[in-house]
Amino acid sequence: MALDEISFASEEAWGDIYAWRKGHKRAICDPAFAVAPEGQADNLISTSNAKFHARVRELTTAAFTEESLHAQFPLIEGHADMLISQLQWNAEANQDLVAQVNLTDWISFFAMDVIGDLAFGEDFGCLVKGDYHDWVRTLYYYLSAMTIAAAPRYWPTAAFLFEKMIPQKVTEGQRRHQNYANEKINRRLHSDSQRPNFMTPFMKSNPE
Repeated sequence: MALDEISFASEEAWGDIYAWRKGHKRAICDPAFAVAPEGQADNLISTSNAKFHARVRELTTAAFTEESLHAQFPLIEGHADMLISQLQWNAEANQDLVAQVNLTDWISFFAMDVIGDLAFGEDFGCLVKGDYHDWVRTLYYYLSAMTIAAAPRYWPTAAFLFEKMIPQKVTEGQRRHQNYANEKINRRLHSDSQRPNFMTPFMKSNPE
């Protein structure tokens, strides 16, 4: 945060600032922080272009209609059943001991498998294996790199030096994350699967 910035940390502030409201212009994200990664196309989250945001938002809205969300319910319910089954198995496997599980990890497994299924048409297998998928691990490097890379943009003349200081482990994790995400997206786009997910209504409206 700089002298000419104000920082908010509340759900209400997010809604007031970024949520769409009739009669209000959309808040433009700070281009110094919200920017597409190098070599990647602009996207709904990082764009600071209001017209681009409106166009992409219109294309993705179909995935979040009541009808679309209702069609996705069985997928979410299936992962919820798997979560309960795995927690129950862990409890029964330690009958003579106090069963100890890291609920933060298991909730993360559930969330990532649901996201993978709805976004790419296949989950990451986190719940089945009881462990994080490698792509999920690289996600943390990806987010770390985005945060670190944003700082130099406030001082453009020093940006080059700042970028060189980003740990190689972080940049390599970011690269693996991008490559894997591209692979999953291309696989879904070329799949004949009829399972409903976030891409289903988008692909129907944009068959090419």
